[in-house]
Amino acid sequence: MHPKTSPRHTVSSPCTLKLLPTHTVSSPCTLKLLPDTLYLPVHPKTPPDPPAQLLARTGVLGEENSDLRRQLALSKQTEQELAKRNNVYQKTIKSLLTKLKEQGMQHKESGVETAELETKIADMESAVHLSQLQVDDMEHQLAEVWRA
Repeated sequence: MHPKTSPRHTVSSPCTLKLLPTHTVSSPCTLKLLPDTLYLPVHPKTPPDPPAQLLARTGVLGEENSDLRRQLALSKQTEQELAKRNNVYQKTIKSLLTKLKEQGMQHKESGVETAELETKIADMESAVHLSQLQVDDMEHQLAEVWRA
């Protein structure tokens, strides 16, 4: 190797070196010893795809795009339907809870009314029993009067 060249400055086959306009390459495979900032590696461009391949790929991507848009539209529609159902269910639950509370209040009120009615019935039964005793006593007295 030449004393003024370095292995890192040799040009590899797929890569060429682009020098700043003021410098030149002395040989196709070696460079004079230059600072690293004076040249930039340039990789060869890949050959462009033939139009048929691009059209096919564009078609595939277009189909994927339309499928994804369709799935998105279906997902949004499903989300809206579920939101509506959820709203209806919430309203139904609220109305059922209100009815249940009203029935609970009525049950409590009817429980109070039932207790009051049971007390009145017990009072009436005792009054009827007392009246029956009085009637029996009067019948007994009347029977004695007729015998006498």
